[in-house]
Amino acid sequence: MKEKSNVIGIINRMEQEFLEEEADSKHEHQSIRDDIRNKNLEEKHALRIQLESVIEDLWKKFHDVLDQYNANTEIWKKDFEELKIKDRDHSKEIELQMKKLTKLQDMIIKLKTKYSNNHKEYNQKNQFLKKDKELIQSHFQELKRKLNRYRENEKEKLITLTTMSNKTVKNLKEKVNMAEKILRLAEMNRKMEMEEEKINPFQANTFEIDPSIEIEIEEYKNQLKNETKAALMEDDQNQEISNNDNEKENECTVYDEEKDFSYMELFYKKFNKVLLDKILMKNKKDYLNEENARLKAILKQYLDGISVNAEILEQANPLLVVNGRTNAPIMEV
Repeated sequence: MKEKSNVIGIINRMEQEFLEEEADSKHEHQSIRDDIRNKNLEEKHALRIQLESVIEDLWKKFHDVLDQYNANTEIWKKDFEELKIKDRDHSKEIELQMKKLTKLQDMIIKLKTKYSNNHKEYNQKNQFLKKDKELIQSHFQELKRKLNRYRENEKEKLITLTTMSNKTVKNLKEKVNMAEKILRLAEMNRKMEMEEEKINPFQANTFEIDPSIEIEIEEYKNQLKNETKAALMEDDQNQEISNNDNEKENECTVYDEEKDFSYMELFYKKFNKVLLDKILMKNKKDYLNEENARLKAILKQYLDGISVNAEILEQANPLLVVNGRTNAPIMEV
């Protein structure tokens, strides 16, 4: 029981302490609440003043924006009215353009059909033209080959003509040199001519010619004429000249050749006379050389016969005669 009373006393004391603490807490809470409420009121009042100033600023800005919007709206209204008028005009123009477009589409369809027809027609024409082109090209190639062959032939002819002309020039130079040599020899020969040759340099032939020799001379002349005609005919064929012109040129050429022979006849007489004199002098010189050699051999045999030495005794000696015989050949004088 005592313990129970102690516990009850403790509980009562605790309740009393708790009530005291609760009263203190309520008093403290109330004071804090009052402080917070006062503070909130002050902040609310300050915030209200601040918000009122902000609202006034925003209201002024709103009115400014509204005025600007109204001004811009008036401009935009005017622009809208103008654009509306333009839109009506453009709609009319669009209708006109649509009509034109339909016409153009119809025209395009017609042109397409016309193009297809023309395409077929011109394709056929192009095929024919291609065939003609191929034929012309083949013909051109053939002509080109012929032209190249003709050029090669002409080039060969030109080379041949050049070589022949060079040979002709060379022969002419040789003939000119020979003529100059003949003239120089004639000048030298004139100094050695006798009085009779100076007075009558080309004497007439006083001797008779054998008929067979005359026949040979005539045959040689005819052969020379025929060779000249054949050479001229060959040149005329290469140059593609007509036959009548060839005959005339051949006749003129043969006639000129005969005139040349008649002009050179006196020269040939003089040349033949000089040639005969030259041959005669050469034969005379050969005869004298042989005679000189024979006399030298006889003199050598005589000198060997009168000399006495070992070399001569070993050889044949014409002066040594035994029983009417000698060991050396005796040359007749």
